[in-house]
Amino acid sequence: LFLMNHAAEYDIICLQEMFGAFSWRRAKFIAEAKNLGFCHHFSSPVGMQTLLGGFLVDGGLLILSKFPFAAQRCLTFSRGNHSDAVAAKGALYVLIQPSPGQFLHIFNTHPQASYPEEGAYPAMTGEEKSCKARRQQIAELVEFMSQCVRERNCSQQQESIVLMGDLNVNARTSAENPASSVEYSMLKSSLGRLGIAQDLVLAHTGEHPVTFGDVEETGGFRKPKEVVLTEASERMTQQSLDYIWLIHRQGKGTTPLLECSSCQVNPVAAGMTGTSRGGAKDLGELLQLSDHYAVQASFVKIQK
Repeated sequence: LFLMNHAAEYDIICLQEMFGAFSWRRAKFIAEAKNLGFCHHFSSPVGMQTLLGGFLVDGGLLILSKFPFAAQRCLTFSRGNHSDAVAAKGALYVLIQPSPGQFLHIFNTHPQASYPEEGAYPAMTGEEKSCKARRQQIAELVEFMSQCVRERNCSQQQESIVLMGDLNVNARTSAENPASSVEYSMLKSSLGRLGIAQDLVLAHTGEHPVTFGDVEETGGFRKPKEVVLTEASERMTQQSLDYIWLIHRQGKGTTPLLECSSCQVNPVAAGMTGTSRGGAKDLGELLQLSDHYAVQASFVKIQK
């Protein structure tokens, strides 16, 4: 449904939880995406490389692009906890060069999640098990990004860094308080090591919008906005987990390649009936294609 109704309007798509292990879904998705012009892709490694690393499944990351890649690399994070411990979570990097002397660094990532027993807002103290694992993984991510960018001789060239994904860092202090959380401030500080880091969703909406566990009001009563894909314990938690960051290095002899013209959250409507995996139980109307909202952005090249 996503490929049929939504994908064609984009040039680059970064997906999470698109696992290649024990399923042909990702391979089929990639093959069908080629018919829409996405002739280039990079995904989390699967197979013996994952098993030898002690993981049951791959990291579930996928980048689709209508532009060719000049370079690509992957990172596997330190092992997470809870059910994340069996997945080789990490990050993907691709380099796109729209024209000579122009460098677009794309990163896709999906670090450690928080789990219901820790609460929807465990980062208030930052001492919970998942928060500690996520902080370590984000430190590894920033170092990986720095290495990938440094490997390219971008001096006196145009360059932009774009980081996308479900970072599992809840930007909101609480369900009722949309002010920046402690963990969000730590994330921004970490990305600031790379240069000027701009949270495009915040910059263009003026808030940390809900991207997971949203609510709606009907007749004065609040209820979950989505119940087919979202676990019962995570409904109505009103979290802001999904991001697009635009980063520009300073003092490296480079000038920005891109500026963002728009950025917003997109529920990606489904409009169909959801059923259980066995197909026997009607779960009601499937309103969106994921339990998370998508984040989308448009960019324009800066004339040098």
